[in-house]
Amino acid sequence: MLKNKKLWLILIVVVVAALIIGGRLLYRRSLEKAGIDLRVETENVKIDEKKQNKCEDLGGYFEAIHNECSNVSAEQCQQLGGEFVECGSACRHNPTATACTMQCITYCQL
Repeated sequence: MLKNKKLWLILIVVVVAALIIGGRLLYRRSLEKAGIDLRVETENVKIDEKKQNKCEDLGGYFEAIHNECSNVSAEQCQQLGGEFVECGSACRHNPTATACTMQCITYCQL
């Protein structure tokens, strides 16, 4: 009986991890299809190159315009000196969006 519980727990963990990873990949692809470049450098945005490099070294995506590092864990966010947001809106950067997916987006606010 205990083995069955362990198997179910492992299965649940694997499924949840797959959903999280899949959600992140879909989010990135939807941004790319929409033509949104998260690495855009503009005259009005001051880039902190140290934070950008550290974010990317941790495997994250640095979003200069919003000073965010996505695709990092809470622990990695702490290393960056940021605030980990566990459930941000997928439309947080587009307040005029008429439709938005009902999913949580994790990111590190720097």
